[in-house]
Amino acid sequence: MFGDKKTIIGITGTHASGKDTVAEYISKKYNLKGYSTADEVRYEATKLGLDHSRANLFVLANKIRDKFGKGELAKRALNRAESNIALVTSLRNVGEIEYLQKQSNFYLISVDGPIEIRYERAKNRERIGDGKTLEEFRAAEEKEMYASESGQQLIPCMNLADYFVINDGTLERLRARTDEVMKAILSNKTR
Repeated sequence: MFGDKKTIIGITGTHASGKDTVAEYISKKYNLKGYSTADEVRYEATKLGLDHSRANLFVLANKIRDKFGKGELAKRALNRAESNIALVTSLRNVGEIEYLQKQSNFYLISVDGPIEIRYERAKNRERIGDGKTLEEFRAAEEKEMYASESGQQLIPCMNLADYFVINDGTLERLRARTDEVMKAILSNKTR
């Protein structure tokens, strides 16, 4: 499908925007194995005996980037890839994207949606640290938009995207938009 060169499709975006849903859909429909920088942080937290609260993972990710370099989480995720084609999700720091851009054929997809819709999704999935009110959700997200150099930098990451998916409707609509992006990536596979 992509030829002999290593191809990486990255996914970034706002909290509860549907990044994992897009990744799962691409993985199943296009038969691509997915790897997550967030999973890399969770693996490390488990090793250290830390719970997986949003606050703990946020601090731990920053420590990893400070100690090993800004692209370390992307590097760890990509090292798990068993083929020349990889889907790397949860990209939240520009250093992670820069690391992947140095690899051949990198495409970045940004996923976003209205904050009210994303808040409702976050409430429904009940993850630790998502915020109990819209105001708490908004405040937590603000901290991640332009964090320190080793922290989460959602807006700068999203600004580097090649493709944008707005998730403001049904699952079918999200899948159709994702298919449009994948069609563009597949037609541009040799850049």
